[in-house]
Amino acid sequence: YIIERIFCMGIHISLTLMVFYGVRNQKKSYLLLAIVSHMILDILPALYQRGVVGLALTELWLGVCCILICFMANKLYKKL
Repeated sequence: YIIERIFCMGIHISLTLMVFYGVRNQKKSYLLLAIVSHMILDILPALYQRGVVGLALTELWLGVCCILICFMANKLYKKL
């Protein structure tokens, strides 16, 4: 479960950076992007809690989402 926590920390820090970038540059679209990204991210963990999908698929999903979201946040950070 430690790897899942590491993924979640990276995701939440990256989403916070997206919100900060949107607020600082007065672009509400980045707030919407952070909300929608978080919503999409939570689909498989919610299905795992209900017993629909397995843990391995959920961990893989979090890893892929973490990489994509961190990549987007890194690009925004470089723009700051």
